[in-house]
Amino acid sequence: MRITAFSRWAAHSQGIQLDRAGRLAQRLLEQGEASADPVVRTYGWHAWGIHQWDVGNIGEAFRYLSRSRSTVLDDLADVGEDTLRRDLRLLGPAMLALMTALHGDADTARALFDTIKATADGDAYVLTVWAAFACTAAALSGDPVRALHTAERGSALDPEFSFVSLGSYQRLTQCWAHAVTGEDPAGSAAQAQRLITSTGRPTTLRSGDLARPPRRDVACRGQTRRSHGSPRPSRLGPRRLRPALRRELPAPVARAADGARGAPVAAVRAAAERARALSAEREAHLFARRAEELLAGLADT
Repeated sequence: MRITAFSRWAAHSQGIQLDRAGRLAQRLLEQGEASADPVVRTYGWHAWGIHQWDVGNIGEAFRYLSRSRSTVLDDLADVGEDTLRRDLRLLGPAMLALMTALHGDADTARALFDTIKATADGDAYVLTVWAAFACTAAALSGDPVRALHTAERGSALDPEFSFVSLGSYQRLTQCWAHAVTGEDPAGSAAQAQRLITSTGRPTTLRSGDLARPPRRDVACRGQTRRSHGSPRPSRLGPRRLRPALRRELPAPVARAADGARGAPVAAVRAAAERARALSAEREAHLFARRAEELLAGLADT
């Protein structure tokens, strides 16, 4: 029953039906906190923590996902349990690592990602999950070298592109990393365009688009829609591991980055200051720091 409730919550969350997802997450949290079963408690913390990410409360997401840190990390190595239960537990460490990065602790986030990788024991799916989340965190941190290395490692484990949704994030990250480092931006944009088209959302990318950090509105919702048709409910994949890139930059940060191209400096500075304030309020310290870096660059103009 609890797995069914968790799956219903995940479906609404992935469908961006946040009102319904929020009510179910609240119910799972309340049931978990009233239960003596650590698994029920963990499901509640996961659902509520990920819902907080859905609505942009990074600090709350980090704190609730952190509550089950020791349990879920230990359970990753337990290959004896049923596949769905293990998949649900895999979501926790991956999301915790990403939220830790967004909360501003890059070193701890990398250590968490390393733990996921170390406990994978050669499982290509677990390593694909690790690579998708880890390369996302690196890209959001503005580290194209680490993002590229991680994405290439993940892609090499799935050369046939079996894990379409997760594999798409890795391949799009590679395109971004190549473009932002000046390695054939036009070719990278064309490759990203092919990936986006093949995952179900027609759009047009220019080479300059990839020079900015990954955006939540670039291809990711199209991938989500396509992935919902996956006939593999026994895998966390796209049905329960919603795209990590979908909610990347808060809107003010994204608008500030876009505004830097040709807008008056005063307008860009105002947008960046709003982005910094909102990010700090929501405890998205990584984004607050990046907004500060943008403001520092503007001070030199």
